Amino acid sequence: MRPAALAYVNNLTSLVYHLLDENDRYWHNDLIPYNEVWIKIGGDKGGTSFKASFQLVNTNKPNSVTNTCVFTVFEAGDSISNLHIALSRYSSEIETLSLSKWRDKQIRIFISGDYEYLCRTYG
Repeated sequence: MRPAALAYVNNLTSLVYHLLDENDRYWHNDLIPYNEVWIKIGGDKGGTSFKASFQLVNTNKPNSVTNTCVFTVFEAGDSISNLHIALSRYSSEIETLSLSKWRDKQIRIFISGDYEYLCRTYG
């Protein structure tokens, strides 16, 4: 293991609520329950860096780069130990978010990524 550059958001919960408040136009189209907000949290290694991000799924184009918010990035491989170092700080925040509401809508969290990332994340 060697030192590597790491950048991260200090308060993920505040960032999520800020983007929900800022982006107050949500799409349901009878596919997502009206009383729920779906948030997809994922990660991906590309080139020499790993990025963890979230997307507000209740939007017209949830996979668009304009609906993606990177909350941590580091210059290293996505080994289990690197993921633990970078992402463990968010465990309690993600759990709290998944039990909370925004306005009158229950927040639902989904983890996404390729098979390798999901295996490394879940164990």
